[in-house]
Amino acid sequence: MRKKFIALAMIVVFAFAVTSCGSIRTVAGPDLEKPVFIKQLVYTDEMDIELSYIQDYNWDKVVSKVAVVDGPKGVKCRVYDNDEYQEDEKYTLITVHVGIGSSQINDSGELPEDIKFSKVKITWDDGSETTEDVGNIVISSDDFDYDMIDESGDGDRGNSYVNLEPAEKDTELTGLKFRMEGAEKYFTDILFNETPLSEISVKHPLKLRAGESMNITVDINNHGDYGNVYIAADVMEKTKKGEAVYATVFLGWNIWDDGNIKDYLKTILE
Repeated sequence: MRKKFIALAMIVVFAFAVTSCGSIRTVAGPDLEKPVFIKQLVYTDEMDIELSYIQDYNWDKVVSKVAVVDGPKGVKCRVYDNDEYQEDEKYTLITVHVGIGSSQINDSGELPEDIKFSKVKITWDDGSETTEDVGNIVISSDDFDYDMIDESGDGDRGNSYVNLEPAEKDTELTGLKFRMEGAEKYFTDILFNETPLSEISVKHPLKLRAGESMNITVDINNHGDYGNVYIAADVMEKTKKGEAVYATVFLGWNIWDDGNIKDYLKTILE
């Protein structure tokens, strides 16, 4: 009789545990029939990119190949790392590192035009294929000068900063121009050394003395469906002929630094 009671108690406990786990999964977020790829807003000169997706606990496929669907001719991709991940209860955020190549690159290693794309074909390790929307990615044909950047990074969600090297001479900064058209609407509260960008112009430049450094801090206003925002912007300076690029910086935020996977899913699935 005692053995039957113990066995019955164990069954009840096991059933409760299964039910509880099911409740936790339901509370944690919706079940995903297939991975959800992170949409990106990216403008860079790097030929290596990161594609990330959120998979449910029961997804067991791995990205084997990546191909650009809507980019210019001659673009090729090579997956060289697909095992970077972050876990958040029932979800896992997988980051795939992809090298971008092009048959259009000349002998000097230069691109004749920007590589722009928003859709990729994913080949999984079982041979199945899916086409995914990855946002708006631009690989610039320009080479950016990074010499003026001392340090950059992300703060809390929706915040980033860039520290520039000390000015080599007295300089007058006149503003910031984003390389991607319309990108400025995603950013707000941009500060140059605590001075709002809205107060800086050719007529009212921010003056730096020789040896003085500058810090740029940025909040992202509304990233919408984008889980990764990483955009080049030119810091402009006043010259005798008008304006010129003083330094090129990168501003933005990404989901894998913050790790808030459920909030992103809530935003795009509702």
